[in-house]
Amino acid sequence: MRKIIVLFAFVALTGASAFAAQSTASHGVTTSVPEVVLLGLNSTSSITLNVVAPSNAGDQPTGQSNASKYLYYTTVNASGTHRNISVAWGASDATSAGTSLHVAAAVSSSPAFGNAGSAVSISNAGQNIVTGIPSCATGQGVNGVNLNYTLQVDTPASLVQGDTKSVTITYTLTDAS
Repeated sequence: MRKIIVLFAFVALTGASAFAAQSTASHGVTTSVPEVVLLGLNSTSSITLNVVAPSNAGDQPTGQSNASKYLYYTTVNASGTHRNISVAWGASDATSAGTSLHVAAAVSSSPAFGNAGSAVSISNAGQNIVTGIPSCATGQGVNGVNLNYTLQVDTPASLVQGDTKSVTITYTLTDAS
């Protein structure tokens, strides 16, 4: 009798799972990644850059600089491709006589967010300022691309007191060609 109880206990402990009912169900999941092309600025407010009088007679006037603007972007590219950011102003825009407007880009994490080139003189012809942008998201704050604008005095003899011009700067994120 004792052997039967021990055998029954052994079967109950080890063999019960062999006799348990089991059922499963499954399904597939498809994932998809869309193209993403988003570009923004930390602020769309205007900045003012003035020509500054020299401290000493005979010295040339200079222009001011401003580095308060940041470009932010999120991009998801096709395999093996990159994007570029170009800068331009409108067809009829211009700075005050005797001056030019330049912008230099500083990428916070290069090459993870692309590569900044040299400062460019802004005109109505688009020029690349960041190239080779992979799929990425810059984040915000001091991430992304810091834009340093400089008003340059090119021809002091052409300066006219009171000459004030406003330009609209446009940045464009496009596929690299």
